[in-house]
Amino acid sequence: IIHAEGATVWEHVKTVIQQIDSLDVSDEVKKDLRLTMLYHDIGKVEVGSSAENTARTKKHLEKGELHTSMVGHAEARADEMRAGLTSAGAEGRRLEQLMTVIKYHMNTSIPEQDPKKTVKLVQSFGETDEERNEVVNLLAMALYVDGNGTHHAELKDGELKITKNEKKLGLTGEVIWHKYQEGLKLIQAEQEAAQKKKEQEDFIV
Repeated sequence: IIHAEGATVWEHVKTVIQQIDSLDVSDEVKKDLRLTMLYHDIGKVEVGSSAENTARTKKHLEKGELHTSMVGHAEARADEMRAGLTSAGAEGRRLEQLMTVIKYHMNTSIPEQDPKKTVKLVQSFGETDEERNEVVNLLAMALYVDGNGTHHAELKDGELKITKNEKKLGLTGEVIWHKYQEGLKLIQAEQEAAQKKKEQEDFIV
């Protein structure tokens, strides 16, 4: 049984941080991402041996998936994550953005979920679309390097297969933002339909 993204959490974290150097972004953004990914998995120390994850790991093994379950790690030890980022110089709005990236770095269901749910999620990222887009792009980059630093191991038909986290690799900023815009249009259409219905009912009365 191995850690889901490598032999140990630390080996995974080092691999992920190395991936950041290849990104086509500013040095400032790279620094923020390195800090974020340094702390993003420390919650695994707390949740790895929980009853829920122990049971999930057993089920994984029965299906030939050779990795430990770490459900809930993105929010466990959040105070320590925040303290680490703060001590490294992150503050104010930027600190909150980095904490948001850590909180949602396991959210890979965005392309399949209800677009209105994506609206609610993205609108929690900031007060304006500019701020929200900034977080969306940070999250997408974090998902990319995290997914590229993944080594899922499983037995299929008697053969050991190692794969990347394809869901994270495919979840780009454009994909997330498109889903957000799709949700906004859906909400607007529903509001206009509701308003039209109300006007018709008022006219009849």
